[in-house]
Amino acid sequence: YTVPRPLREWVYYTRTFKGKSYKAYCRAPKPEKIEITWDGSPDTPILPGEQVILDVNALAEGKSYCAVGDVEESPVGQNLVAYSVDFTGGETCQMFIKDLTTGEIVDHDPELEMYGSIVWGQDDSTVFT
Repeated sequence: YTVPRPLREWVYYTRTFKGKSYKAYCRAPKPEKIEITWDGSPDTPILPGEQVILDVNALAEGKSYCAVGDVEESPVGQNLVAYSVDFTGGETCQMFIKDLTTGEIVDHDPELEMYGSIVWGQDDSTVFT
């Protein structure tokens, strides 16, 4: 796993799972003090309240290529995550916006091609690519 980085009410990190090819992007509620007592088990969360916000292994299922470009949480409510992913190896990505409360993709334009970088505006409704 990577060292959890605090951002407002959450800490964000990535982790890998034995036997899987890709990492998962995770978050957990920000504790007063970050103390990791993880036992190394793939079934055990690294921090209490862990949520997987993007499982790249699930994205890659059935694809011959999968590379995540960027993963950015929305700035206000932190209930949305925008991510870019290249499924072809052509170094251009598609962008998806996922609602973290429902797990649903709430925005995706299959015609949009981008190079991977994502920046949220001052609110949860504006994204720059």
